[in-house]
Amino acid sequence: MAGQMNASVVVGPTYVFGSPTATDGQLHAFLKADGGEAWHWPLGAAKAGNISAPSIGADGIIYFSSDNPKQLIPLKVSTTLPATPSLAPGWAEFKGSALQKTTTLVDTTVDSLTTEPVIDSSGVIYFGTTAGKVFALITDSGGPLPPVPGQTWPRVGFDNCNSSNTAFACQ
Repeated sequence: MAGQMNASVVVGPTYVFGSPTATDGQLHAFLKADGGEAWHWPLGAAKAGNISAPSIGADGIIYFSSDNPKQLIPLKVSTTLPATPSLAPGWAEFKGSALQKTTTLVDTTVDSLTTEPVIDSSGVIYFGTTAGKVFALITDSGGPLPPVPGQTWPRVGFDNCNSSNTAFACQ
């Protein structure tokens, strides 16, 4: 890897992850078996600025953030060789919104490199920013039961059955 480490090394079932500073700008995955680099994100020579340490969900999705652009990235890695990372199915990079509407406008934009994401047993991923924002996103990376709508954490946004809006009809 080029550049200094930006975050602690994270060890997963197959890979050891390195998160270097912006001069490198990529999350690197090294094979535990031999230490060789298996893949990096973004692919090719692209860079994403500083990279946070990743977290790995129960379903194998790898979550981490970048600061150029400022976003949370969920990756799925193919099991066929060579292993290739891509955005997890059903996901886009999470950047938040400056116009999130609840009872008032809430700015949910990711405004900096985030802390290492943490995933609880129900699949809620938590992370914070240097500006003091704390995020909780419901994922499919948890146990057998999803979080109870409106009871696990106050949320913004109105998605199917994960809203704290009591007027929202869960389908």
